[in-house]
Amino acid sequence: MATLNIQFGAYIYKVQGAHVAPGGWAEQLTTRGEVQPVPRTDVALEVPGLLGPRVVTAQGVLVPPGATTRAAVRDAIAAFRYAHRPGYRDLYLDDDRAIRAQVTAVSVTESTVNSAQFSVRWECPDPYWRALAAEGASWQNPVTGVLPVNNSGGAEARPAFTFTIDAAGTLSLTLQNTAVSSPNAFSLSGAVGSGDIFVVDCAAQTVTLNGANALDRFGGWFWRLAPGVNNLALSVSGATLAAMAASWVPRWL
Repeated sequence: MATLNIQFGAYIYKVQGAHVAPGGWAEQLTTRGEVQPVPRTDVALEVPGLLGPRVVTAQGVLVPPGATTRAAVRDAIAAFRYAHRPGYRDLYLDDDRAIRAQVTAVSVTESTVNSAQFSVRWECPDPYWRALAAEGASWQNPVTGVLPVNNSGGAEARPAFTFTIDAAGTLSLTLQNTAVSSPNAFSLSGAVGSGDIFVVDCAAQTVTLNGANALDRFGGWFWRLAPGVNNLALSVSGATLAAMAASWVPRWL
């Protein structure tokens, strides 16, 4: 059993709270494999080691505040079941991480006149815990060189970059992350004007110029930030940048 707190709505599943007595919780990472048929043969290739959903379970005792009758416990059980109805909501780990989760099983059984035993199971399609706040870095008038950023998470993060054009021209820009293996670079190119803004979102895999789709200006890959310090190699020619900014949400397995 883990010793940290998790919270779903008003319910906390480890320490004494307004609703739940000390219990416990556990989490499990699942993996999945894929099979890729080889065209025009009877051979199939295995692709192992892909992450599946994270499964979180909790159990404990439901203790309605001031409940001294079976009717009060029954009402508390009804409220507990409603709070754990189907639908994706955030499941919190302490006060700084969250994950999208849906209840896939819930059990509540009366045990005494003023309490009930419960167990809950969640499934989280995206297995990564995420920070509640994004991190970022920014640079004024970047031209060429190495720009360090620090991803405080324990897993790779998916960054978004904003490039603000200073002087007009025909832009040729390359940004490479030397902290991750190839493919680890993307490029932007084409005619730009002063004040134009490119946004490259590696999570959504979109590229915009002044808010409009500009994927035709993009080459390379939507790469990720490794945990810790990442040295970004920037190369710019044909136009100049007034500013560059990066933002990302730290994640943990």
